[in-house]
Amino acid sequence: MDVGCCTTRKPRRLTLSYSIMKYMSQTSDDIVDADTGDTPITANRRVLVLRALRIGGLIAFLVALLLACPWWDGFPVPQSHVNQFLLFGTTLPFLWLLGCRKGASKVWFACLVVIDAVPLAAFQVYRWWLFHSQSSISVTLFLVLALLAFGLGVFIVADLLLRALRDRLDISRRDPANPARFRPLRDTNATSRWRGRLRRLSLVAGAVVVLVAPVFLTPALTGPVSTTATAPAGDLPARPTTIGSEVTWRQDVRGLIDVTAGAAGPILLTKDGVTALNPGDGTVLWSHHRPGATYLMIRSSVGKSAERYISHMVTSPTGRHVALRVKGPAELRDADRDSSVNAVTVVIDTLTGQVTGEHPSNGVWRLQLSDAAVLDGETAYSLKDGQKLWSFTENHGYTGYSGPAGHECFIEKVDSKQRSGPFTGARITLTSDSTVRISPKRVDVALSAGLNEVPVLVNGWTIQPKNPDDALRTDEGESWEAQAISLDSLIGSGDEEPVDLGRITDVDHDASHRSGVLRTSESVFDPATRTVTPVSQYPGLAGAATGIDATVQEGKHTGAFVIRPGDGSTGITVPIEPGSVSFPLEGEKPDPFNSGEDLIFLNAPGITLMALDPDREIRTGGYGYTHTYRLYGVAGGSA
Repeated sequence: MDVGCCTTRKPRRLTLSYSIMKYMSQTSDDIVDADTGDTPITANRRVLVLRALRIGGLIAFLVALLLACPWWDGFPVPQSHVNQFLLFGTTLPFLWLLGCRKGASKVWFACLVVIDAVPLAAFQVYRWWLFHSQSSISVTLFLVLALLAFGLGVFIVADLLLRALRDRLDISRRDPANPARFRPLRDTNATSRWRGRLRRLSLVAGAVVVLVAPVFLTPALTGPVSTTATAPAGDLPARPTTIGSEVTWRQDVRGLIDVTAGAAGPILLTKDGVTALNPGDGTVLWSHHRPGATYLMIRSSVGKSAERYISHMVTSPTGRHVALRVKGPAELRDADRDSSVNAVTVVIDTLTGQVTGEHPSNGVWRLQLSDAAVLDGETAYSLKDGQKLWSFTENHGYTGYSGPAGHECFIEKVDSKQRSGPFTGARITLTSDSTVRISPKRVDVALSAGLNEVPVLVNGWTIQPKNPDDALRTDEGESWEAQAISLDSLIGSGDEEPVDLGRITDVDHDASHRSGVLRTSESVFDPATRTVTPVSQYPGLAGAATGIDATVQEGKHTGAFVIRPGDGSTGITVPIEPGSVSFPLEGEKPDPFNSGEDLIFLNAPGITLMALDPDREIRTGGYGYTHTYRLYGVAGGSA
């Protein structure tokens, strides 16, 4: 008699824990129950997957720990974010320890781990996306923290489920078939044993790749879009010393922010990024675009109060490298003004377009470039590979002069000599850019008469009073003896002799910067040729009147975009078609080197650039100005 058929069996209550373990204990063919022992636990695919995920999660966790160490200083994460991560992250091992206790509901603790780990990892990814969308800056540490939380969560959940399965199957901890053991499961069949090892290895490798790959792929897929070029062979083009009479090429550039001179041609900064142009035909040589980036004006200061915005880009003395700043996420902008990090400085090789360095910065820090290094705040980085070289051992402050420095030295400090009125000079402290530190040297240099002016440096040269007492003068308009001198010779790393400039009354910072020569009130000094020319006899851009010349023809106001050299040569005249600009032309007249936001003039290697904003009267407010500029390339020559 079959007693079982006559016995009333109480139905088993299905719980979440039982349902999960019932599913997990099914064998590879999903037919035979592992409880019967017909199929060994080593053949259970779900068990093998769980064991692979456990090892893979542990490896991912350890990889995240290793990555967090070097990437912790890559870009600072607000302390509040770190505290939140630690608060929720430390609960994961605590839940694991509670779940491992004898008699504990391991499945429910595994569910609690999922509830903690998944949102924690997802929130770090969200923070990465938020920072990237606001600034184009990829804070990889957020992705590492996400991997840290998710990898640890995967390890704990897989381990708890394996322990729960072991308890359900009533397998001893020391049993070779214990699914929760960390050592490989024993298989007596040699052939299947090696096959199983390969299968387990492939599963673990797959789990590690799936967990770790997004940390590396996400920044690569969402980072800047760059096109590079090969450095030109032979001699690089020189800056024109005369103004041509015809436009060589023309193009419209939308969202133009700034223009500067690289080593082989002009460099344009637009709302989309940085672009280098071929001076011969205006075609693109290379580009570096950062979607979503906001570019900061570089600040330069003299003394404790005078501050001036100089440009969006700073070049090395030779123009081989250019540096610019990208605004950081909004959460970092209200921190301490001088010492906190709220931006990123990007350094690009102007010949190839290769990004040679990228490091944390601040929007108010000084930014100087020599031929070998960049000084950002108090720290110097190599222009070759972006590696940190040195920092000031003493607190010299983060602010100061920004712009091109000497070929082999930086301006450490600038002390204004103002007494009562406009000053004409300042005392600067020079320091070597090399890792081999030498004693700094204090010297006097000339400034423009404006209170917010900064030292004028072109190709490593500056202007210095021949008489040290002239640096203390306060009489506006009185002439004084000046000389051009190399910064490297002042600090002792060069042997260039000073060049006499005669008596001058002022130094023109903007004209010198845009033309690539030292322009004073009376003369022009060309560092490339070591020649001095009176302004009235100079055929190049530095001594020219520039701007719009309005005329009346047949009762209608017309105008032209012009450069008129000081020596009386022809220069360049570009007619402005009636109705092609938004502003009235009446009253417009060219001025001595009239270059600004709406009218841009630049002397770059191989070309003289003229840029006009035809919609300058139509303002869109603040940063993000997206007008389309008319850009003209004018070929020149050598006088």
